[in-house]
Amino acid sequence: MKDRRIFERLKAKITLRFSTPENKEDEGESVDISGNGISFLTKEGSLKPNMLLEISLIVHGSSEKIHFKNKIAWIEKVEKKGYQRIGVHLEKERLMKIAYVLQKKKEHQ
Repeated sequence: MKDRRIFERLKAKITLRFSTPENKEDEGESVDISGNGISFLTKEGSLKPNMLLEISLIVHGSSEKIHFKNKIAWIEKVEKKGYQRIGVHLEKERLMKIAYVLQKKKEHQ
């Protein structure tokens, strides 16, 4: 897949939980965050591009959770057997909230 990204990707390991419109729930771990999205690893399953996900990010060392809904932008296979990488767009407000929580976490380390 050609990388058409204008924003730099920042490595970040954040646990997340998500649910599909059919109320199927699962979890994953972020790989990176950029100026307009987040990518994460999860088990292979029935997820498809343009599927709406309800996502909760759980930042380790913080009591805050960040909730948002958005569509899957892309899915790619990874080397880890049984897993896939998912890309989801983030609106500016959600991205700013994530940056704030990550900064607070860094200050307390």
